[in-house]
Amino acid sequence: EGPRGRILVPEAVNDATAARAFMAGLPEVDGARIGALGASYGAGVAVHAAARDEGLAAVIFSGGVANGERQRRAPKPPRPRHA
Repeated sequence: EGPRGRILVPEAVNDATAARAFMAGLPEVDGARIGALGASYGAGVAVHAAARDEGLAAVIFSGGVANGERQRRAPKPPRPRHA
């Protein structure tokens, strides 16, 4: 949902925690054994989700930023415009 290219950590974390809650409600899933896996940008999402959602039993991450909040607030160079 939303505009193309819009990727925000808080929204991705909300999606991850909602997905965990949905899966935990499935009869064939052991809700106490759900974890999160993320690489690069997803690593930051997985770590933030695990910090916020006590229902995540484990988190595996690779290549995430060390300080996601600082990274998110850092000034960004202008994006090139495509004609």
